Amino acid sequence: MRRPVLLISSLLLGAGALWDASRQTWLCDDAFISFRYAHHLVAGEGLVFNPGERVEGYTNFLWTLLLAAAEALGVAPEASSVLLGLLAFTGLLVLVARTSTAIARDHGRELPWVSVALAGLALHLHHRLFATSGLETGLFTLLVTATVVAAVEARGPRSWGVVGLLGSLATLTRPEGALVYGLSSLAALAGARPRRRHLLAAWAPGVLLLLPWAAWKLVYYGDLLPNTFYAKDAGEAQWAEGAAYVGLYLGTYLALVPALAAAVLGPLLGRWSEPGWAGRRAGVLVGGLTLAWLVHVLRVGGDFMFARFLLPITPLLLLALERWLGRLREVPGTSLGLALACGLGLSVPPAGLLEDDGIGGVVEERNWYPESWREEARRQGAVLRRVLEGSDARVVFYGTQAMLMFYGEVPYALEGHVGLTDREIARNPPPAGTRIAHGKKATLDYLRSREIDFVLAYRLQLPAPELTRLDLGEGVRGRLVTYRSGVAEQLRANGARFVDFEAFLDHYLADIDHMPREKVEREYVQFRGYYFDHNDDPTREASFEARLADEG
Repeated sequence: MRRPVLLISSLLLGAGALWDASRQTWLCDDAFISFRYAHHLVAGEGLVFNPGERVEGYTNFLWTLLLAAAEALGVAPEASSVLLGLLAFTGLLVLVARTSTAIARDHGRELPWVSVALAGLALHLHHRLFATSGLETGLFTLLVTATVVAAVEARGPRSWGVVGLLGSLATLTRPEGALVYGLSSLAALAGARPRRRHLLAAWAPGVLLLLPWAAWKLVYYGDLLPNTFYAKDAGEAQWAEGAAYVGLYLGTYLALVPALAAAVLGPLLGRWSEPGWAGRRAGVLVGGLTLAWLVHVLRVGGDFMFARFLLPITPLLLLALERWLGRLREVPGTSLGLALACGLGLSVPPAGLLEDDGIGGVVEERNWYPESWREEARRQGAVLRRVLEGSDARVVFYGTQAMLMFYGEVPYALEGHVGLTDREIARNPPPAGTRIAHGKKATLDYLRSREIDFVLAYRLQLPAPELTRLDLGEGVRGRLVTYRSGVAEQLRANGARFVDFEAFLDHYLADIDHMPREKVEREYVQFRGYYFDHNDDPTREASFEARLADEG
Protein backbone atom coordinates (compact mmCIF):
# COMPACT_ATOMS: atom_id res chain seq x y z
CA MET A 1 0.00 0.00 0.00
CA ARG A 2 2.14 2.84 -1.27
CA ARG A 3 -0.61 5.33 -2.01
CA PRO A 4 -0.41 7.09 1.41
CA VAL A 5 3.39 7.27 1.19
CA LEU A 6 3.21 8.67 -2.35
CA LEU A 7 0.63 11.22 -1.25
CA ILE A 8 2.73 12.37 1.69
CA SER A 9 5.94 12.62 -0.32
CA SER A 10 4.12 14.55 -3.06
CA LEU A 11 2.59 16.97 -0.58
CA LEU A 12 5.95 17.58 1.08
CA LEU A 13 7.70 18.18 -2.25
CA GLY A 14 4.95 20.45 -3.54
CA ALA A 15 4.65 22.44 -0.33
CA GLY A 16 8.40 22.93 -0.15
CA ALA A 17 8.58 24.13 -3.74
CA LEU A 18 5.69 26.55 -3.29
CA TRP A 19 7.13 27.90 -0.04
CA ASP A 20 10.49 28.57 -1.65
CA ALA A 21 8.89 30.12 -4.73
CA SER A 22 6.90 32.53 -2.56
CA ARG A 23 9.97 33.24 -0.41
CA GLN A 24 11.98 34.25 -3.47
CA THR A 25 9.29 36.45 -5.02
CA TRP A 26 10.64 39.12 -7.35
CA LEU A 27 9.13 41.15 -10.17
CA CYS A 28 10.85 41.30 -13.54
CA ASP A 29 10.92 44.71 -15.21
CA ASP A 30 9.36 43.24 -18.37
CA ALA A 31 6.28 42.30 -16.33
CA PHE A 32 5.50 45.98 -15.82
CA ILE A 33 4.88 46.37 -19.54
CA SER A 34 1.95 43.96 -19.23
CA PHE A 35 0.93 45.70 -15.99
CA ARG A 36 0.63 49.01 -17.86
CA TYR A 37 -1.42 47.46 -20.68
CA ALA A 38 -3.74 45.86 -18.12
CA HIS A 39 -4.09 49.14 -16.21
CA HIS A 40 -5.03 51.11 -19.32
CA LEU A 41 -7.58 48.45 -20.30
CA VAL A 42 -9.27 48.74 -16.91
CA ALA A 43 -9.11 52.55 -17.13
CA GLY A 44 -11.02 52.46 -20.43
CA GLU A 45 -8.08 53.46 -22.63
CA GLY A 46 -8.00 50.10 -24.42
CA LEU A 47 -5.33 47.43 -24.55
CA VAL A 48 -2.55 49.95 -25.22
CA PHE A 49 0.72 51.01 -23.68
CA ASN A 50 0.15 54.68 -24.51
CA PRO A 51 -3.40 56.02 -24.76
CA GLY A 52 -4.31 56.73 -28.37
CA GLU A 53 -1.50 54.60 -29.84
CA ARG A 54 -2.25 50.98 -30.72
CA VAL A 55 0.90 48.87 -30.67
CA GLU A 56 0.94 45.27 -29.42
CA GLY A 57 3.96 45.55 -27.18
CA TYR A 58 3.15 42.50 -25.05
CA THR A 59 3.52 38.80 -25.91
CA ASN A 60 1.08 37.36 -23.38
CA PHE A 61 -2.50 38.27 -24.31
CA LEU A 62 -4.27 35.90 -21.91
CA TRP A 63 -1.93 36.75 -19.03
CA THR A 64 -2.53 40.47 -19.55
CA LEU A 65 -6.30 39.92 -19.57
CA LEU A 66 -6.07 37.99 -16.29
CA LEU A 67 -4.10 40.85 -14.73
CA ALA A 68 -6.71 43.32 -15.97
CA ALA A 69 -9.54 41.21 -14.54
CA ALA A 70 -7.77 41.10 -11.18
CA GLU A 71 -7.22 44.87 -11.21
CA ALA A 72 -10.88 45.41 -12.03
CA LEU A 73 -11.61 43.45 -8.85
CA GLY A 74 -9.27 45.68 -6.86
CA VAL A 75 -6.12 43.53 -6.86
CA ALA A 76 -2.98 45.34 -8.02
CA PRO A 77 -1.02 43.57 -10.79
CA GLU A 78 2.08 43.27 -8.60
CA ALA A 79 0.08 41.04 -6.24
CA SER A 80 -2.14 39.29 -8.78
CA SER A 81 0.77 38.30 -11.00
CA VAL A 82 2.50 36.57 -8.09
CA LEU A 83 -0.71 34.91 -6.95
CA LEU A 84 -1.51 33.70 -10.46
CA GLY A 85 2.06 32.46 -10.83
CA LEU A 86 1.80 30.46 -7.62
CA LEU A 87 -1.55 29.02 -8.69
CA ALA A 88 -0.08 28.01 -12.05
CA PHE A 89 2.93 26.43 -10.36
CA THR A 90 0.60 24.57 -8.01
CA GLY A 91 -1.38 23.31 -10.99
CA LEU A 92 1.82 22.21 -12.71
CA LEU A 93 3.01 20.30 -9.63
CA VAL A 94 -0.36 18.56 -9.31
CA LEU A 95 -0.46 17.73 -13.02
CA VAL A 96 3.04 16.25 -13.00
CA ALA A 97 2.31 14.22 -9.85
CA ARG A 98 -0.93 12.91 -11.34
CA THR A 99 0.74 12.10 -14.68
CA SER A 100 3.57 10.32 -12.92
CA THR A 101 0.98 8.05 -11.31
CA ALA A 102 -0.65 7.47 -14.70
CA ILE A 103 2.71 6.45 -16.15
CA ALA A 104 3.19 3.83 -13.41
CA ARG A 105 -0.29 2.43 -14.01
CA ASP A 106 0.08 2.33 -17.79
CA HIS A 107 3.28 0.34 -17.36
CA GLY A 108 1.53 -2.05 -15.00
CA ARG A 109 3.76 -1.12 -12.09
CA GLU A 110 2.90 -0.63 -8.44
CA LEU A 111 2.65 3.01 -7.46
CA PRO A 112 6.07 4.41 -6.50
CA TRP A 113 6.68 5.87 -3.06
CA VAL A 114 7.81 9.10 -4.66
CA SER A 115 7.27 10.69 -8.09
CA VAL A 116 10.61 11.19 -9.82
CA ALA A 117 9.17 13.81 -12.22
CA LEU A 118 7.57 15.73 -9.37
CA ALA A 119 10.80 15.63 -7.37
CA GLY A 120 12.76 16.94 -10.35
CA LEU A 121 10.27 19.77 -10.92
CA ALA A 122 10.10 20.75 -7.25
CA LEU A 123 13.89 20.81 -6.95
CA HIS A 124 14.42 22.78 -10.18
CA LEU A 125 15.49 26.26 -9.04
CA HIS A 126 14.36 28.27 -12.05
CA HIS A 127 10.85 26.84 -12.09
CA ARG A 128 10.51 28.21 -8.59
CA LEU A 129 12.11 31.54 -9.49
CA PHE A 130 9.95 32.22 -12.52
CA ALA A 131 6.77 31.14 -10.76
CA THR A 132 6.81 34.40 -8.80
CA SER A 133 8.52 36.70 -11.30
CA GLY A 134 5.39 38.53 -12.48
CA LEU A 135 5.85 36.94 -15.92
CA GLU A 136 3.55 34.51 -17.72
CA THR A 137 6.19 31.76 -17.81
CA GLY A 138 4.53 29.61 -15.13
CA LEU A 139 1.09 29.76 -16.70
CA PHE A 140 2.48 29.02 -20.15
CA THR A 141 4.46 26.04 -18.85
CA LEU A 142 1.33 24.66 -17.19
CA LEU A 143 -0.72 25.01 -20.39
CA VAL A 144 2.02 23.47 -22.56
CA THR A 145 2.31 20.48 -20.22
CA ALA A 146 -1.46 20.10 -19.88
CA THR A 147 -1.96 20.21 -23.66
CA VAL A 148 0.57 17.45 -24.27
CA VAL A 149 -0.67 15.29 -21.38
CA ALA A 150 -4.25 15.62 -22.61
CA ALA A 151 -3.16 14.66 -26.14
CA VAL A 152 -1.27 11.62 -24.89
CA GLU A 153 -4.28 10.38 -22.96
CA ALA A 154 -7.07 11.47 -25.34
CA ARG A 155 -9.50 8.78 -26.52
CA GLY A 156 -12.72 10.27 -27.90
CA PRO A 157 -13.85 13.52 -29.56
CA ARG A 158 -14.62 15.19 -26.23
CA SER A 159 -11.11 14.58 -24.89
CA TRP A 160 -9.64 15.85 -28.16
CA GLY A 161 -11.77 18.96 -27.74
CA VAL A 162 -10.07 19.47 -24.36
CA VAL A 163 -6.72 19.21 -26.15
CA GLY A 164 -7.84 21.94 -28.53
CA LEU A 165 -9.05 24.17 -25.69
CA LEU A 166 -5.79 23.84 -23.75
CA GLY A 167 -3.74 24.38 -26.90
CA SER A 168 -5.74 27.49 -27.73
CA LEU A 169 -5.20 28.89 -24.23
CA ALA A 170 -1.47 28.18 -24.55
CA THR A 171 -1.42 30.09 -27.86
CA LEU A 172 -3.30 33.00 -26.29
CA THR A 173 -0.71 33.06 -23.50
CA ARG A 174 2.31 33.05 -25.81
CA PRO A 175 2.51 32.78 -29.63
CA GLU A 176 4.82 29.75 -29.32
CA GLY A 177 1.80 27.91 -27.97
CA ALA A 178 0.69 27.49 -31.58
CA LEU A 179 3.59 25.06 -32.07
CA VAL A 180 2.43 22.98 -29.11
CA TYR A 181 -1.20 23.14 -30.22
CA GLY A 182 -0.41 22.14 -33.79
CA LEU A 183 1.74 19.14 -32.91
CA SER A 184 -0.60 17.97 -30.16
CA SER A 185 -3.66 18.08 -32.42
CA LEU A 186 -1.86 16.13 -35.13
CA ALA A 187 -1.38 13.33 -32.61
CA ALA A 188 -5.06 12.56 -33.23
CA LEU A 189 -3.99 10.99 -36.51
CA ALA A 190 -1.91 8.42 -34.61
CA GLY A 191 -4.87 7.13 -32.63
CA ALA A 192 -7.68 4.73 -33.36
CA ARG A 193 -10.44 5.63 -35.77
CA PRO A 194 -12.34 7.88 -36.34
CA ARG A 195 -9.16 9.95 -36.73
CA ARG A 196 -10.70 12.74 -38.82
CA ARG A 197 -13.41 13.31 -36.25
CA HIS A 198 -10.83 13.49 -33.47
CA LEU A 199 -8.74 15.97 -35.44
CA LEU A 200 -11.74 18.20 -36.11
CA ALA A 201 -12.64 18.10 -32.42
CA ALA A 202 -9.12 19.24 -31.57
CA TRP A 203 -9.29 22.08 -34.08
CA ALA A 204 -12.76 23.34 -33.14
CA PRO A 205 -11.67 25.39 -30.08
CA GLY A 206 -8.95 27.02 -32.17
CA VAL A 207 -11.53 28.09 -34.75
CA LEU A 208 -13.79 29.48 -32.04
CA LEU A 209 -11.07 31.24 -30.02
CA LEU A 210 -8.01 31.90 -32.13
CA LEU A 211 -9.57 33.03 -35.41
CA PRO A 212 -11.66 35.82 -33.77
CA TRP A 213 -8.59 36.83 -31.76
CA ALA A 214 -6.49 37.03 -34.91
CA ALA A 215 -9.19 39.05 -36.69
CA TRP A 216 -9.40 41.44 -33.74
CA LYS A 217 -5.61 41.90 -33.77
CA LEU A 218 -5.65 42.78 -37.46
CA VAL A 219 -8.39 45.34 -36.93
CA TYR A 220 -7.14 46.74 -33.62
CA TYR A 221 -3.37 46.70 -34.10
CA GLY A 222 -3.12 46.36 -37.87
CA ASP A 223 -0.81 43.36 -37.55
CA LEU A 224 -1.19 39.65 -36.91
CA LEU A 225 2.14 39.18 -35.13
CA PRO A 226 2.90 41.14 -31.96
CA ASN A 227 5.32 44.04 -32.22
CA THR A 228 7.56 42.17 -29.80
CA PHE A 229 8.16 39.55 -32.49
CA TYR A 230 9.88 42.16 -34.63
CA ALA A 231 11.55 43.86 -31.67
CA LYS A 232 13.22 40.73 -30.31
CA ASP A 233 13.71 38.73 -33.49
CA ALA A 234 16.72 39.60 -35.61
CA GLY A 235 15.04 38.30 -38.77
CA GLU A 236 17.83 35.80 -39.35
CA ALA A 237 18.55 32.51 -37.63
CA GLN A 238 21.05 32.81 -34.78
CA TRP A 239 22.05 29.20 -34.41
CA ALA A 240 25.34 29.80 -32.62
CA GLU A 241 23.76 32.00 -29.95
CA GLY A 242 20.91 29.52 -29.58
CA ALA A 243 23.32 26.62 -29.17
CA ALA A 244 25.20 28.56 -26.49
CA TYR A 245 21.92 29.25 -24.68
CA VAL A 246 20.80 25.60 -24.74
CA GLY A 247 24.29 24.45 -23.80
CA LEU A 248 24.38 26.84 -20.85
CA TYR A 249 21.06 25.49 -19.58
CA LEU A 250 21.94 21.81 -19.97
CA GLY A 251 25.42 22.47 -18.63
CA THR A 252 23.86 23.87 -15.46
CA TYR A 253 21.15 21.22 -15.15
CA LEU A 254 23.21 18.23 -16.23
CA ALA A 255 20.61 15.83 -14.84
CA LEU A 256 18.30 16.91 -17.66
CA VAL A 257 20.62 15.44 -20.28
CA PRO A 258 19.39 11.87 -19.60
CA ALA A 259 15.84 13.23 -19.58
CA LEU A 260 16.44 14.81 -22.99
CA ALA A 261 17.80 11.51 -24.26
CA ALA A 262 14.72 9.74 -22.91
CA ALA A 263 12.45 12.21 -24.71
CA VAL A 264 14.27 11.92 -28.03
CA LEU A 265 14.40 8.11 -27.86
CA GLY A 266 10.81 7.88 -26.60
CA PRO A 267 9.25 7.19 -30.02
CA LEU A 268 11.02 3.80 -30.03
CA LEU A 269 8.83 2.60 -27.17
CA GLY A 270 5.21 1.41 -27.28
CA ARG A 271 2.58 0.95 -30.00
CA TRP A 272 0.97 3.66 -32.13
CA SER A 273 -2.65 2.87 -31.42
CA GLU A 274 -2.47 2.89 -27.63
CA PRO A 275 -3.39 6.15 -25.89
CA GLY A 276 -1.66 6.68 -22.59
CA TRP A 277 1.93 6.68 -21.47
CA ALA A 278 2.68 3.10 -22.50
CA GLY A 279 1.81 3.85 -26.15
CA ARG A 280 4.09 5.17 -28.80
CA ARG A 281 1.87 8.22 -29.19
CA ALA A 282 3.37 9.55 -25.93
CA GLY A 283 6.90 9.05 -27.16
CA VAL A 284 6.29 10.54 -30.59
CA LEU A 285 4.49 13.58 -29.24
CA VAL A 286 6.89 14.36 -26.37
CA GLY A 287 9.94 13.60 -28.49
CA GLY A 288 8.67 15.50 -31.52
CA LEU A 289 7.68 18.54 -29.49
CA THR A 290 11.02 18.52 -27.66
CA LEU A 291 12.95 18.55 -30.92
CA ALA A 292 10.69 21.18 -32.50
CA TRP A 293 11.00 23.41 -29.43
CA LEU A 294 14.76 23.09 -29.37
CA VAL A 295 14.96 24.03 -33.05
CA HIS A 296 12.82 27.09 -32.32
CA VAL A 297 15.04 28.18 -29.42
CA LEU A 298 18.19 27.54 -31.46
CA ARG A 299 16.88 29.58 -34.41
CA VAL A 300 15.88 32.64 -32.40
CA GLY A 301 19.16 32.56 -30.49
CA GLY A 302 17.70 31.80 -27.09
CA ASP A 303 16.96 34.62 -24.69
CA PHE A 304 18.78 37.08 -22.46
CA MET A 305 17.05 35.57 -19.40
CA PHE A 306 18.76 32.35 -18.38
CA ALA A 307 16.53 29.24 -18.52
CA ARG A 308 13.28 31.05 -19.38
CA PHE A 309 12.83 29.76 -22.94
CA LEU A 310 13.54 26.15 -21.94
CA LEU A 311 11.33 25.94 -18.86
CA PRO A 312 8.14 25.15 -20.86
CA ILE A 313 9.48 21.79 -22.04
CA THR A 314 11.33 20.80 -18.85
CA PRO A 315 8.29 19.10 -17.20
CA LEU A 316 7.83 17.05 -20.38
CA LEU A 317 11.48 15.99 -20.24
CA LEU A 318 10.99 14.87 -16.65
CA LEU A 319 7.87 12.92 -17.61
CA ALA A 320 9.76 11.33 -20.48
CA LEU A 321 12.42 10.29 -17.99
CA GLU A 322 9.76 8.81 -15.71
CA ARG A 323 8.32 6.95 -18.68
CA TRP A 324 11.72 5.53 -19.56
CA LEU A 325 12.39 4.55 -15.94
CA GLY A 326 9.11 2.67 -16.01
CA ARG A 327 10.76 0.21 -18.38
CA LEU A 328 13.43 -0.61 -15.81
CA ARG A 329 13.12 -2.76 -12.76
CA GLU A 330 11.36 -0.87 -10.01
CA VAL A 331 14.08 -0.32 -7.39
CA PRO A 332 16.93 0.56 -9.78
CA GLY A 333 14.65 2.79 -11.82
CA THR A 334 13.38 4.76 -8.85
CA SER A 335 16.85 5.07 -7.34
CA LEU A 336 18.31 6.37 -10.59
CA GLY A 337 15.45 8.81 -11.01
CA LEU A 338 15.82 10.20 -7.52
CA ALA A 339 19.55 10.58 -8.02
CA LEU A 340 18.91 12.64 -11.14
CA ALA A 341 16.21 14.69 -9.36
CA CYS A 342 18.62 15.44 -6.53
CA GLY A 343 21.15 16.44 -9.17
CA LEU A 344 18.70 19.09 -10.35
CA GLY A 345 18.32 20.36 -6.81
CA LEU A 346 22.07 20.62 -6.35
CA SER A 347 22.64 22.43 -9.66
CA VAL A 348 24.20 25.87 -9.24
CA PRO A 349 24.05 28.41 -12.11
CA PRO A 350 27.47 29.73 -13.23
CA ALA A 351 28.69 32.77 -11.32
CA GLY A 352 29.21 34.59 -14.63
CA LEU A 353 25.43 34.95 -14.99
CA LEU A 354 25.49 37.43 -12.11
CA GLU A 355 27.84 39.82 -13.88
CA ASP A 356 26.49 42.85 -15.76
CA ASP A 357 26.97 41.31 -19.19
CA GLY A 358 26.30 37.77 -18.03
CA ILE A 359 27.62 34.93 -20.17
CA GLY A 360 27.30 35.77 -23.85
CA GLY A 361 24.61 38.31 -22.96
CA VAL A 362 22.59 35.78 -20.92
CA VAL A 363 22.01 36.87 -17.32
CA GLU A 364 20.38 35.68 -14.13
CA GLU A 365 17.44 38.06 -14.43
CA ARG A 366 16.35 37.87 -10.82
CA ASN A 367 19.68 39.33 -9.76
CA TRP A 368 18.85 42.56 -11.60
CA TYR A 369 15.65 43.27 -9.70
CA PRO A 370 15.99 43.17 -5.93
CA GLU A 371 13.06 44.54 -3.98
CA SER A 372 15.05 47.67 -3.12
CA TRP A 373 15.05 48.76 -6.77
CA ARG A 374 11.30 48.32 -7.06
CA GLU A 375 10.81 50.41 -3.95
CA GLU A 376 13.05 53.07 -5.49
CA ALA A 377 10.98 52.95 -8.68
CA ARG A 378 7.84 53.41 -6.60
CA ARG A 379 9.39 56.39 -4.79
CA GLN A 380 10.63 58.05 -7.96
CA GLY A 381 7.33 57.25 -9.63
CA ALA A 382 5.49 59.31 -7.03
CA VAL A 383 7.76 62.26 -7.86
CA LEU A 384 7.13 61.74 -11.57
CA ARG A 385 3.37 61.72 -11.12
CA ARG A 386 3.55 65.04 -9.31
CA VAL A 387 5.84 66.72 -11.83
CA LEU A 388 4.02 65.34 -14.89
CA GLU A 389 0.53 66.20 -13.68
CA GLY A 390 -1.24 68.13 -16.42
CA SER A 391 1.80 67.79 -18.68
CA ASP A 392 2.06 66.59 -22.27
CA ALA A 393 5.62 65.36 -21.71
CA ARG A 394 6.86 62.37 -23.71
CA VAL A 395 9.53 60.12 -22.19
CA VAL A 396 11.89 57.51 -23.61
CA PHE A 397 12.76 54.58 -21.35
CA TYR A 398 15.18 51.68 -21.57
CA GLY A 399 15.75 48.25 -20.04
CA THR A 400 15.14 48.18 -16.25
CA GLN A 401 12.94 51.32 -16.42
CA ALA A 402 9.51 49.85 -17.28
CA MET A 403 8.57 49.70 -13.61
CA LEU A 404 9.33 53.41 -13.30
CA MET A 405 7.03 54.17 -16.24
CA PHE A 406 4.29 52.14 -14.54
CA TYR A 407 4.61 53.74 -11.12
CA GLY A 408 5.10 57.20 -12.61
CA GLU A 409 1.98 56.88 -14.80
CA VAL A 410 3.95 58.64 -17.54
CA PRO A 411 1.50 60.03 -20.14
CA TYR A 412 3.57 58.85 -23.10
CA ALA A 413 6.51 56.46 -22.84
CA LEU A 414 8.51 55.11 -25.77
CA GLU A 415 10.62 51.98 -25.23
CA GLY A 416 13.87 52.96 -26.92
CA HIS A 417 16.00 49.85 -26.42
CA VAL A 418 14.41 47.38 -28.85
CA GLY A 419 11.19 49.16 -29.78
CA LEU A 420 8.71 47.02 -27.86
CA THR A 421 6.15 49.80 -28.09
CA ASP A 422 7.34 51.36 -31.34
CA ARG A 423 6.85 49.81 -34.78
CA GLU A 424 9.71 51.57 -36.53
CA ILE A 425 12.42 50.80 -33.97
CA ALA A 426 11.23 47.19 -33.70
CA ARG A 427 11.71 46.62 -37.42
CA ASN A 428 15.25 47.95 -37.54
CA PRO A 429 17.99 45.33 -37.98
CA PRO A 430 20.05 44.88 -34.82
CA PRO A 431 23.70 45.93 -34.88
CA ALA A 432 26.21 43.11 -35.09
CA GLY A 433 27.46 41.69 -31.82
CA THR A 434 24.56 42.86 -29.63
CA ARG A 435 22.93 40.80 -26.89
CA ILE A 436 20.03 38.56 -27.79
CA ALA A 437 16.82 40.60 -28.02
CA HIS A 438 18.76 43.85 -27.50
CA GLY A 439 20.55 46.46 -29.54
CA LYS A 440 17.94 48.19 -31.72
CA LYS A 441 18.45 51.40 -29.83
CA ALA A 442 16.60 54.47 -31.05
CA THR A 443 18.79 57.25 -32.44
CA LEU A 444 18.71 60.78 -31.09
CA ASP A 445 17.28 62.05 -34.39
CA TYR A 446 14.48 59.51 -34.21
CA LEU A 447 13.62 60.40 -30.61
CA ARG A 448 13.43 64.05 -31.57
CA SER A 449 11.27 63.24 -34.59
CA ARG A 450 8.87 61.65 -32.09
CA GLU A 451 9.15 64.77 -29.89
CA ILE A 452 10.51 62.88 -26.91
CA ASP A 453 11.18 65.39 -24.15
CA PHE A 454 13.50 63.61 -21.74
CA VAL A 455 15.06 60.41 -20.44
CA LEU A 456 15.45 59.56 -16.76
CA ALA A 457 18.64 58.51 -15.01
CA TYR A 458 16.99 55.71 -12.98
CA ARG A 459 19.40 52.72 -13.21
CA LEU A 460 21.27 54.26 -16.14
CA GLN A 461 24.71 55.77 -16.52
CA LEU A 462 23.43 59.06 -17.90
CA PRO A 463 25.93 61.91 -18.16
CA ALA A 464 24.13 65.16 -18.82
CA PRO A 465 25.73 68.47 -19.83
CA GLU A 466 24.50 71.41 -17.80
CA LEU A 467 22.44 72.70 -20.72
CA THR A 468 20.27 69.54 -20.86
CA ARG A 469 20.40 68.53 -17.20
CA LEU A 470 16.98 67.85 -15.68
CA ASP A 471 16.20 67.77 -11.96
CA LEU A 472 12.69 66.76 -10.95
CA GLY A 473 13.42 66.96 -7.24
CA GLU A 474 13.99 64.39 -4.47
CA GLY A 475 16.90 62.84 -6.32
CA VAL A 476 14.99 62.17 -9.55
CA ARG A 477 17.19 63.32 -12.41
CA GLY A 478 17.42 62.98 -16.15
CA ARG A 479 18.42 64.62 -19.38
CA LEU A 480 16.38 66.69 -21.77
CA VAL A 481 16.23 65.27 -25.29
CA THR A 482 14.08 67.98 -26.86
CA TYR A 483 13.13 71.40 -25.57
CA ARG A 484 9.48 72.17 -26.27
CA SER A 485 8.51 75.50 -24.72
CA GLY A 486 4.98 74.49 -23.76
CA VAL A 487 6.09 71.31 -22.03
CA ALA A 488 8.99 73.16 -20.38
CA GLU A 489 6.56 75.65 -18.84
CA GLN A 490 4.37 72.83 -17.52
CA LEU A 491 7.32 71.00 -15.97
CA ARG A 492 8.78 74.15 -14.46
CA ALA A 493 5.42 75.06 -12.94
CA ASN A 494 5.38 71.63 -11.23
CA GLY A 495 8.80 72.11 -9.68
CA ALA A 496 11.23 70.71 -12.28
CA ARG A 497 14.56 72.54 -12.60
CA PHE A 498 16.56 72.90 -15.81
CA VAL A 499 18.20 75.59 -17.93
CA ASP A 500 15.70 77.99 -19.48
CA PHE A 501 16.83 77.52 -23.05
CA GLU A 502 15.12 80.62 -24.39
CA ALA A 503 16.91 82.77 -21.82
CA PHE A 504 20.13 80.96 -22.71
CA LEU A 505 19.57 81.80 -26.38
CA ASP A 506 19.09 85.48 -25.56
CA HIS A 507 22.47 85.56 -23.79
CA TYR A 508 24.02 83.61 -26.64
CA LEU A 509 22.63 85.90 -29.34
CA ALA A 510 23.79 88.99 -27.47
CA ASP A 511 27.38 87.89 -28.19
CA ILE A 512 26.86 86.05 -31.50
CA ASP A 513 28.59 88.67 -33.67
CA HIS A 514 31.83 88.14 -31.75
CA MET A 515 31.84 84.32 -32.12
CA PRO A 516 33.72 82.45 -34.86
CA ARG A 517 31.42 81.58 -37.72
CA GLU A 518 32.39 77.87 -37.55
CA LYS A 519 31.37 77.71 -33.89
CA VAL A 520 28.00 79.36 -34.59
CA GLU A 521 27.37 77.06 -37.53
CA ARG A 522 28.17 73.93 -35.52
CA GLU A 523 26.09 74.95 -32.52
CA TYR A 524 23.17 76.15 -34.64
CA VAL A 525 22.83 72.60 -35.96
CA GLN A 526 22.66 71.35 -32.38
CA PHE A 527 20.22 74.04 -31.30
CA ARG A 528 18.00 73.38 -34.27
CA GLY A 529 17.59 69.67 -33.41
CA TYR A 530 17.09 70.46 -29.75
CA TYR A 531 14.89 73.55 -29.97
CA PHE A 532 14.13 75.31 -33.28
CA ASP A 533 12.65 72.26 -35.05
CA HIS A 534 10.07 71.97 -32.28
CA ASN A 535 9.16 75.59 -31.53
CA ASP A 536 7.93 78.51 -33.58
CA ASP A 537 10.64 81.08 -32.85
CA PRO A 538 11.41 82.92 -36.11
CA THR A 539 13.00 85.97 -34.45
CA ARG A 540 15.77 84.10 -32.65
CA GLU A 541 16.33 81.76 -35.59
CA ALA A 542 16.65 84.75 -37.92
CA SER A 543 19.58 85.99 -35.83
CA PHE A 544 21.45 82.73 -36.49
CA GLU A 545 20.65 82.85 -40.20
CA ALA A 546 21.81 86.44 -40.46
CA ARG A 547 25.09 85.67 -38.70
CA LEU A 548 25.76 82.63 -40.89
CA ALA A 549 24.93 84.64 -44.02
CA ASP A 550 27.53 87.23 -43.02
CA GLU A 551 30.75 86.17 -44.78
CA GLY A 552 32.67 89.02 -43.14
